[in-house]
Amino acid sequence: ERNVYLVIELCAGGSLAEKIQQHRPDTIPQARVAHIARELFSAVQYCHQRGIVHRDLKPENILFLHDRDNAPIKVIDFGLSDFRANLSRMESAGKAFGATQKAKPMCVGTPHYMAPEIYNESIYDEKVDSFSAGVVLAETLTG
Repeated sequence: ERNVYLVIELCAGGSLAEKIQQHRPDTIPQARVAHIARELFSAVQYCHQRGIVHRDLKPENILFLHDRDNAPIKVIDFGLSDFRANLSRMESAGKAFGATQKAKPMCVGTPHYMAPEIYNESIYDEKVDSFSAGVVLAETLTG
C-alpha cells in the first residue's frame, strides 16, 4: 500500500487577514507593514524568477511563521497558479490556429484583489501578482 504525505511548515502566527481583523479599527503599525511588504515582494519575486504566476494573492494566503513583529511570511495556496510558459503557450495557440477573436482567458482569483486588465480579457502575467500585492498592502495599511 502506498501513501502520500504532504508535509508543510507550521505557521503559528496566523494569516495576514487575521492580523488586519485583530487591529481594527486601528491599523497595523507602519514599521510592521514595511516588513510585510519586503517579505511579500521577495516571495513574489522568487516565484516570478521561476516562471510562476500565483494569480490569487490575498491576505488569507499570507501566513506568518510566528506571532512576533519580525515574523517571516509564507505565501500559500498555489492552486490557481500557473507557469508563465503555460500562459504564453495558451495565448500563442490561439494565434497559431488563426483565431479571429482573442480567446478570453479563464478568469481566476479573488475579484477584490484582481488586476483590472484581467477583466479586459488580457493574458495573465507577473504584473497581476504585483497589482494584487499592492492591493494587499493598501488594505494592510488602511485596515
